[in-house]
Amino acid sequence: MPKADVVIRNSRIVFASRVSGSVALNAQNLILTDSRLLLINGTGGNIAVNAQNLNATSSDVILAVQGGSSLESPQGGNVRLDIGTIALTNSVISSEVREGGTAKGGDVDINTRRLTAQNSQVRADTFGVGDAGNLTVNATESVELSGDFVRGTEQGPGGLFAQVNSTRTTTGVGQGGNLTVITPICEFRTAVKCKPPPSHKAMRVMC
Repeated sequence: MPKADVVIRNSRIVFASRVSGSVALNAQNLILTDSRLLLINGTGGNIAVNAQNLNATSSDVILAVQGGSSLESPQGGNVRLDIGTIALTNSVISSEVREGGTAKGGDVDINTRRLTAQNSQVRADTFGVGDAGNLTVNATESVELSGDFVRGTEQGPGGLFAQVNSTRTTTGVGQGGNLTVITPICEFRTAVKCKPPPSHKAMRVMC
C-alpha cells in the first residue's frame, strides 16, 4: 500500500504511547505549517519517522519529551528519522529533557540525503537534571544551515545543538550529549552553529 501525505496546518497534533511501546509515523510527504507535532513514546519505547520528504515552516517537531509535562516519556526513548530530504524554515526539531526531568533524554539519529535548515534549530536539549541525548546527523548529500532562529521572544543562532539549555527561570543541570555530523558537503552560513557540548563530551563534523 502506498504511503499517504501527512499535511498539518495551524494545528497541534499529538501521537503518544502513554503506557509502554513505541510510536511510528510513516508518510510519503510530511508537511507542517504553523503547527506543533508531538511524538511521545511510552516507557522503554522508541520513536521512528519514515518519509520521503519533511517540509516544516514555522513549526515544531517535538520528540520524546521527558519530564515537566502531562505528556511526557517516563524514560527517554531513542528517536530515528529516516527521511529523504528535510527542509526547515523557522522551525525546530527537538528531543528534550524538560524542567523537572530526571531520566536521560533519548538519542536522536537523523538519516537523510539532504538537510536544509534556514533560521531553524535541530536540538537534543536538557533543561532538567537528566542528561541530554546524543544527536547524530548522517546526510549522504549535504547539510546546509543558515540564519538565526527568531520566533516571538525566542531568539538564538540557528544550527545543530546537543546541549544544556536554560529558560528565564532555570538552567538545566544535566550534561549535554554528543553531536556528530557526517556528510560530504557542509554549508554553514551567517551566524549558524554546530554547538559543541561541554569538554567531556564529543563533537565530530565529518565532511
